[in-house]
Amino acid sequence: MIQLHELSKIGFGMYRTSVSQDAHLQALLHAVNNGCNLLDTASNYENGASELLVGKLLESVPRTQLFIVTKAGYISGDNLNAFRKLQESGKALQEVVTISDTFLHSMHPEYLRLQIDTSLLRMGTSYLDGFLLHSPEYFFEQPASIATKQEYYRRFEQAFAFLETEVAAGRIRYYGVSSNTLGITEGPKATNLAELIAVANRVSADNHFKLIQFPYNIIEHQADIYVPAYNTNLLEMATRHGIRTFGNRPLNANSAKGMLRMVIYPSHHPDSAADQAIHDECFTILEQQLLQKKPGSSLNDFALLSFLKDNWKAIPHEEAFNKLFYGTLYPIAHLLYDNNIPPAVMELLQSFQRVCWQYCLHTTTERAITWLKDNNYERLLPTSTEDTLPASLCREYLSRGLDHVLVGMRRIAYVEELQSVFAPAARVDAS
Repeated sequence: MIQLHELSKIGFGMYRTSVSQDAHLQALLHAVNNGCNLLDTASNYENGASELLVGKLLESVPRTQLFIVTKAGYISGDNLNAFRKLQESGKALQEVVTISDTFLHSMHPEYLRLQIDTSLLRMGTSYLDGFLLHSPEYFFEQPASIATKQEYYRRFEQAFAFLETEVAAGRIRYYGVSSNTLGITEGPKATNLAELIAVANRVSADNHFKLIQFPYNIIEHQADIYVPAYNTNLLEMATRHGIRTFGNRPLNANSAKGMLRMVIYPSHHPDSAADQAIHDECFTILEQQLLQKKPGSSLNDFALLSFLKDNWKAIPHEEAFNKLFYGTLYPIAHLLYDNNIPPAVMELLQSFQRVCWQYCLHTTTERAITWLKDNNYERLLPTSTEDTLPASLCREYLSRGLDHVLVGMRRIAYVEELQSVFAPAARVDAS
């Protein structure tokens, strides 16, 4: 089995990966074959298809060559159906946080046992290297009378005690917490590492609480900021207690002006006249179809579609792009054509999508470069074709004391951008 000090510095973040996408499997195989041994998934990623992808990988890669981390806490999709059946049997009736009719959250032992069972089955393995409580801060979405800090850490203690029994049974090796609020030391929704360490020590002096995960990027790096109350920062505190730190969202930073995708894409040289013609034809056809269905209407009645029409050359990042096309343009087009879009119209929409994607990449690149220059990080910009901004950023994070960086590498090209940083971390823990 791979030991904690043998983990690759870069982990394969499996959010938005699916067993149904061969490209994801090929990227995963390429990463593993080139030194990446750390995989990070979750029971709710792609409704379980991410864990199934790990199972597919294990058909050709020896289990002992991988350190597999998964997470549980979210209850939605198929997990929700399984959870309802569990409740019908009289279990998991308490300590459930209801966010909506289709989204619940729990870190109660009865639900965690179900999720471990499910994850092991999906991945076709007898054990998990790491098991994390996923976004436990949803606990605070309850009335204040219930959501007290005392109750929050009592639930952690209950969960940790259960997870120690799973370690003893050989079903997991280590456990931990993945929280967006771990870097926050104060506030109503903070998840405090010092408190978690105290909880783990109350459960067992020889506990297996060894993993924490949280957002860490060039803007959001609270984890390395000194905290006077503890005379240290989160990264140093974790190191002191033999806990490995995993940073997620390394290339997606929330700035004061919105999300920044910290990637530099190849230069785009647009044919402005041809691109404008495709744009104009696309919206003219949609407008005409709308008037046929509902005289007197306008595409301006659809706020996001109107935004796309006016800002098609300046879509800031991939998430906005996907929302504008897959959540707005195509659904509205299907509505206008009664789910029977003519082939010629579909081809036009797809041409417009390709044009906008190139502008999106250009805009994303310009925003990243501008931010780095404006904030005195120009030294991180690649100076040769052999280096990339993602690799440069990951080296920066590791140099600050972060143990591992989790990066979404859904394409072989993304893997190759980061191969130079895969080497195992140097720090050795007693565990």
